[in-house]
Amino acid sequence: MQRNGSGAGAPSVVTAGTRPPGGAYSAAMQQAAAAAGLKAIITWEAKASAGSMQYQVGTALRPGDIVLMHFRPEFAADLNAFRAAQQAAGLDVILLEDFLGV
Repeated sequence: MQRNGSGAGAPSVVTAGTRPPGGAYSAAMQQAAAAAGLKAIITWEAKASAGSMQYQVGTALRPGDIVLMHFRPEFAADLNAFRAAQQAAGLDVILLEDFLGV
């Protein structure tokens, strides 16, 4: 996330990173990512789930937060919860590859 008016570029695909299943960040995960030639291990600070936001730190989105979302039946409710939190925090969405510089 970044402050309003300071983001975005053309869409592209991140191929230089991975998200550990369940957020299982460990030395073994780091070794596997390095062996695969990946440049980033991507974790998250917040997630939209069951139509609400959950935060690992604090009670609101902050600049730089990565938000986890899944394509599940409740995706529309999750997206609405995310948009409300994003707008309340005064943040713009930016592409992950722009944020990571990959």
